[in-house]
Order: sequence, then C-alpha cells, then structure tokens
Amino acid sequence: MRHFRYAIVFTTVLVAGFTGCVSTELAFYDFDDLAMTVDARVAPDAEIDTSYSIVMDPDDPVRTALSIGSSLAKANQVAQVESKLREALRETDIRTIVEDELSEFVETTLGARIVENRRAADLQLLIDVESYGIDAGGSGSGIEFQLSAVATLFDLRSGDRIWRTRESVSEPVSADVFGLPPVAGNVLSAVRLSELTEEEIAHGLERLARDAAWDIGLELESDIYRARRRR
Repeated sequence: MRHFRYAIVFTTVLVAGFTGCVSTELAFYDFDDLAMTVDARVAPDAEIDTSYSIVMDPDDPVRTALSIGSSLAKANQVAQVESKLREALRETDIRTIVEDELSEFVETTLGARIVENRRAADLQLLIDVESYGIDAGGSGSGIEFQLSAVATLFDLRSGDRIWRTRESVSEPVSADVFGLPPVAGNVLSAVRLSELTEEEIAHGLERLARDAAWDIGLELESDIYRARRRR
C-alpha cells in the first residue's frame, strides 16, 4: 500500500547509493517468529544549502548591472525560502517518521512483531541519520531533499551485528509532493517553494522523509532474499 501511496514521489530518483554488508546469517532468521524494536538517532540540525550567482562581465557593464539587480531579487527570494525551510524542518520530526515508517515496513513486509521495549525484543533495527536537509541551489534551480543514514540490525540475544547498510539519497523534489500543479520537468524551484506556507512545506518534507526511510526497509528486504539464495 505504501508503494502506491508514495509511488509518484519516487518517479525520478537520480541518486540513491547503498553499500551494504549482506551477511549469510540473515538467511537463518525467520522474522515471523521474532520481536523487533526500531530505533532512530538523528543529527540535531538539518542542513540547508541555498545559493545564487552574479555574472561579472567587465566588457559588458549593462549585463553586469542586470545580473546584480537580478541577483539581489534572487537573494531576497532565497532568504524567504531559507527561513521557511528552517522552520518547516524544525516542525518535521525525522526521528519519529523514520521509526514509524520502518516499523510499518517490518510488520507488513517481513512479518516481524514490533515492540517498543528493547528488553522484550529479539532484534533491534537501529537507524543513525547522520545528515538530512534541503539543497535549494538558488531561486531558479530545482530543489533536492538529501539524507544520509546508516542502518544496522542487531541480534539482541547474542549481541551480534547481522546486517549493516549505508544510504545516501539525493532526491529531486517534484511539485506534486507539495500539492502544486506540475511544471516543466516536474521540478520544484525555490521561487515556487517561497509561495508555500511553512505547514505545506513541512507536509512535503514528511512525505520525502517517509520514502527515504521506506527505501532502507527495501534494502533490508533485498539483502535477506540475496542471503537466502546464497545459503
């Protein structure tokens, strides 16, 4: 169900790098019979990258003057966007989103039983979100949601680490994520983002964060299948 709910968001994933440690131990776990806790640790501050440029042409002072004027206007737009993004990211509970999304994945896809008490769990899926944020890239450029995380699966009974992967995602943000009409190439610019409220931006960021978390679950599922084929 999650795939259909958010399929439109991931139609243009350009960069999603995974480097995993596929342990053959995964093949010997029957997740239907196991209790799992999902815990996330998140970097305290989101990263926001906004920029704009000025064309300095000594042979064409008119072009230089126009560029400066245009860049001053862009600087104002970028400042508005950055302020809204910072507030929206503060309102977006990345830790809870990641934990909820992966808990749902584990239950619906792997069949494991989710428990909140670590002492009652057989396994722990720990997600360390090292960095996350937005690259606005200037008022005329597209916007990307970026997230870098390390996911580790522990057997709490033995203390062994049985799986680990690193995910780095740079996802172009499409207009429909924020409920906007499609634009050319379906890429959202800082100019259009500045027209949204902080609540609308926060809602779109939540959708993107949920899909990034779901991808971690998909990688775990894929590695389980690969481990079982090697057995």
